[in-house]
Amino acid sequence: MIKSKSTITAIATPEGRGALAVIRISGSEAHDIFYKCIKEKEKFKKSKEKCIELYTFLNDKEIIDEITAIRYKSPKSFTGEDMIEIISHGGKITVNEIVHTLIKNGCEIAQRGEFTRRAFNNGKMDLLKAESIQSIIDSNSVIQNKNAINVYYGSGVKKVEKIKSHLIEILCDIESEIEFAEEDDIKIRNNENNIIKKLIEDLAQEQSRRKKIREIEKGIKVVIAGPPNAGKSTLYNKILGYNRSIVHEKAGTTRDIITEKVLIKKANVTIIDSAGIRITNDEIEKEGIYRSESAIEESSVIIWVTSANEAITNEEKEKIDILKRKNTLFIVNKSDTGINIKEEALKKKNIDYVVTSFKNNTTENVETEIIKRIENITNEIEINELIINERQELIINNIKKLLELAMNSWKQKEIVSIYINEAIKEVENLTGKIGSEEIINSIFDKFCIGK
Repeated sequence: MIKSKSTITAIATPEGRGALAVIRISGSEAHDIFYKCIKEKEKFKKSKEKCIELYTFLNDKEIIDEITAIRYKSPKSFTGEDMIEIISHGGKITVNEIVHTLIKNGCEIAQRGEFTRRAFNNGKMDLLKAESIQSIIDSNSVIQNKNAINVYYGSGVKKVEKIKSHLIEILCDIESEIEFAEEDDIKIRNNENNIIKKLIEDLAQEQSRRKKIREIEKGIKVVIAGPPNAGKSTLYNKILGYNRSIVHEKAGTTRDIITEKVLIKKANVTIIDSAGIRITNDEIEKEGIYRSESAIEESSVIIWVTSANEAITNEEKEKIDILKRKNTLFIVNKSDTGINIKEEALKKKNIDYVVTSFKNNTTENVETEIIKRIENITNEIEINELIINERQELIINNIKKLLELAMNSWKQKEIVSIYINEAIKEVENLTGKIGSEEIINSIFDKFCIGK
């Protein structure tokens, strides 16, 4: 449990070697404790709020570091309390000495997320904004980061207020209808169920956008597939920039899927090298081919690599017919052989393709096409107005279910009223206006210390 009356301190930057480090102090004694630890006491007394000043930080009379510090007065600070933000040199020993000195003079070490929790408790932000801060820190893709920033700057609160406003209006109308159904001067709107339908649709769109963003967070899957010995592993190694897969002229060398994560145009991408697809009696190779087929089904981008100098099989024709309806880049490799049997087959099927020779290191045009397809995927992603984590996903799903139950019970207004009331409670759960202390504690426990 957080002791809200205590004055807390923590390092707000990652521990380790660095040019600078930030140390926070928050609480009613923040200014007094900092005052005890600096040489320039009169200068601090006269310092203005939110202005940076230079000080000498002391442990008793021993100089620890030359620092800068910003002074904040309640309630005009991040936490809503008196605060000091110290910027020191980033050496581990220096930072630890500053923190130990602050503790010796009355500070307590902050718990995980305690600074943000105090901001929440003091009405400086709602739970949506607090969670968006953690999501910004944890973002590992541009899309995820944009989604979190969107919520941080108020899109989530606006969406929640709009939903809540509609539900309260509907509830008032329904309860008026229940209580005063026989009164002539009570005017009941007849479009409540249409409003609920629209809310359900909006929430479904939020869920759909969140699903796509979650897939992007995990990494866009790009599988390299095709017949054996077509150059799949060579392309895989060239994309990665080192020899990850074994390359050999013998067909069927790759017998399993091999995956690596790379960053392409700020997007997390999982590149998959797969076993060559063909008819075989080898049980191990069969398993590899099965896994390749599964990878093709699950991937957002498919790169089908085939050899220019080898005849197209019936099995490959069938596979191409399926893949041309997916996001597939067709590559005809081994153009250096001077033989190109495959081009005619692909032309007959009206398929665009790239002709190249991995042997001669001409993969730039292939990589350009891959980048283009990844950019198309990321550009199509719509940024959410609300959902950025599993807790919010669960609540949105609960609200949607309650509204669907209300629609299914529309003729029984008393039951509809119960469902709408429950939906309003769930909406308030999103911002933290209601909710158990245990749940709120668990949210802030996921934050890093110093945030």
